[in-house]
Amino acid sequence: MKKWTGLGLIVVVLLSSCVTAFADPKILELASGKNITFPAMIKGLRQARIVFLGDDITVPAHQLSQMEILKALHEENRELAVAVEAFRPESQYILDQWSSEDISKRRFVNEFNKNWGEWERYRPLYEYIRDNHIKLTGLNISLDILIQVEMEGFDSLTPEQLEGLGEGIICDIEPGYQDVIRRLNLFKGMLRGHSFENFCETKILGDIMMAKNLSKFQEEHPALSIVVLAGNTHSWKLGIPRRLNAEAGLNPKTVLFEAEGMVTRNTVTIAEADYLWLDYGPDGWRYDPVEP
Repeated sequence: MKKWTGLGLIVVVLLSSCVTAFADPKILELASGKNITFPAMIKGLRQARIVFLGDDITVPAHQLSQMEILKALHEENRELAVAVEAFRPESQYILDQWSSEDISKRRFVNEFNKNWGEWERYRPLYEYIRDNHIKLTGLNISLDILIQVEMEGFDSLTPEQLEGLGEGIICDIEPGYQDVIRRLNLFKGMLRGHSFENFCETKILGDIMMAKNLSKFQEEHPALSIVVLAGNTHSWKLGIPRRLNAEAGLNPKTVLFEAEGMVTRNTVTIAEADYLWLDYGPDGWRYDPVEP
């Protein structure tokens, strides 16, 4: 049977709740080990068909930074789509209506909060997408499945549930995966009393299924470049990017955002990301919120 181990795709996640003043960020290019400018990073990203922007949902500066990246990429290339972890494929009609301004804000916000929550953090991003008629697609899989795997492990899924995921889905934890998760502390505050192995299986299953969903979208829209909105535990190179079809020529790039005690300049390497946005400490940079 065919296994879903490598698929075309994209990933990014954005939030914000206030108007921001844009200044010069500090960005580490991991290949060279040097700090580069924002325009230099955008120049590197625009060569990619797929851009992954990982974030920590608890750090508002991450979503503000992601917003600026999306704007810069869209200004240079209007043929963009945005793929989001926050919705599932069955919500595609809602996303289409939002992008074409055929749905009320109240109804969309209700759908968003049912799928993800924290609307005010994401509001400026989704309003920018709507105002510019950018195509949206949902990546995520059933929350019930993810919760079951987190609590009981992948082997707890029934034959019917596995059939619903699709042919050949295998959730093996490869050697070294857990070691890197520990090094980057990507599980911090997320275990909720369940086992570390189940946590890893949940993330791997999410990577595989989101890659599968997005590969279908990419095949249907081959002319589009895609920005993907997803958390650090899916956007890093060992996450969804690892499931990409290497023969598709998508040249994916990954941007991670520094989070103290987790993803940091002392722990992230070129094996996990192409760029690291330095946003804490004396050598970091943050947005300064200003009144609208």
